[in-house]
Amino acid sequence: MTRPKLPLLIRTISLTLVVWLHSGCYLVTQAGFFLGDQLTARPVHRVYEDPRTTAETHDFLALVRDILEFAEQEIGLDRSSNFTRYIATERTSVAYVVSATKEFSFETYRRKFPFVGEVPYLGFYRRPAADRFAAQLMTQGYDVWVRGVGAFSTLGYFSDPLYSYMARYPLHRLANMLIHELAHATLWIPGEVGFNEQYATIIGDEGARQYILSRHGAESEQYRVLEDSAVDSVLYRADMLELRTRLSELYAESHLDEDSMRRAKQRTITDHQQEFAAAYDERYRSEGYRRYPELEVNNAYLSLFGLYTQDLSYFYHLYELLGFDLAALVDAFRDLPSSDLAPNEYLQTLIIKHSSAAYPET
Repeated sequence: MTRPKLPLLIRTISLTLVVWLHSGCYLVTQAGFFLGDQLTARPVHRVYEDPRTTAETHDFLALVRDILEFAEQEIGLDRSSNFTRYIATERTSVAYVVSATKEFSFETYRRKFPFVGEVPYLGFYRRPAADRFAAQLMTQGYDVWVRGVGAFSTLGYFSDPLYSYMARYPLHRLANMLIHELAHATLWIPGEVGFNEQYATIIGDEGARQYILSRHGAESEQYRVLEDSAVDSVLYRADMLELRTRLSELYAESHLDEDSMRRAKQRTITDHQQEFAAAYDERYRSEGYRRYPELEVNNAYLSLFGLYTQDLSYFYHLYELLGFDLAALVDAFRDLPSSDLAPNEYLQTLIIKHSSAAYPET
């Protein structure tokens, strides 16, 4: 579903009115930073043709164009005008996202916004503002996690720009990120953040895999790096969910007072990190997760793994039933926005439908 683009000035005025009507300081402030980026972004073709543009930037823009054409032509994602503008910046993240959960449960802090519905995080364009909000939530008894994000989707309402720091990403990460964000622009169900992220995760993961296979082959170094990263990602998720299970069992022991629960919680996390470090070289292929024992892990951090990857097995089951055809997987959800079914019910209906086709009754 491609949304028609109004001229940038009209969209700018419209967004300003929306955020003014719906909320106060937070939305207005973040909209100001967002619109600043939108108004300073340069069209990619002008950057590419500029004689002052470096060879590295030329190569990066050509690579992005190839990935986007693959996503549109081979996967069937909506291209629209996403990633056709470029921002040169000293920043390393486009924004900072604050997630929070209760100290002794995995109940998440949520906010509701126009267009996107209810979300379990809050984004800030500047790190100090994110840190101030995180500190505020901590005084209310929340576990908090602040993370930088390299990109986000405006869900087709604006043209999502490229940022200069993306040129430093390894190929598999760049391809995954671009395809993931195009998946959001193609399909977003308001108020269903978990489903939306899971959908975009499988499209991004498998899209990056297919792109690298098509351009470099299964024997290439690029594909080996992707495979190592993918295997480690699955293993790390399992490790984090295992720790989350340990903590959930601990929180169920209601006879503990708060101080005892807090000490037991920290002991559980420390034990897990020590076990992880001792077995790292035997279990992991890359260096991507070696710093985990140094992190100040809490419930907010662990909740992220449920948000982005929980129940991906159902998506992969449907993907298998569709003959591992990623374009067919994208197409299968085209009618979801107009359906009366909840997203996960719609997914189950698709599985039943294609299971019947694959294994007809005799």
